[in-house]
Amino acid sequence: MIIQNGNYSKAKQHYDEALKHHHNSVRAILSLGNVAVQTQNIQDAIDIWQTIEVKDPQYNVLILERLVDGYSTLGKSEECLELVEKYLQKSPNPMLVELALNISEIKDGADTRL
Repeated sequence: MIIQNGNYSKAKQHYDEALKHHHNSVRAILSLGNVAVQTQNIQDAIDIWQTIEVKDPQYNVLILERLVDGYSTLGKSEECLELVEKYLQKSPNPMLVELALNISEIKDGADTRL
């Protein structure tokens, strides 16, 4: 709700406080990354979301799309593809395969969404 109101500073404080009490809160980490995106701190958002991968890998599929969007925004298609390949090796599933194919097409210039 705080993010929707555009009060990103207050939102960041709120999620930082939540993480002090619940270090592994995926929801708080996702939201903190979203705040970073809203304040144009894309690399910070990527770094924040990647902590979920370490804390609780079962949520990798949940963060992958955000990470792909972040890398794409920064023009880092190679890093993006490497990330998807790494996730595919850890836990292959149809969503990851489709995402990898889409990124490969983008990298080869067949798609201009990035």
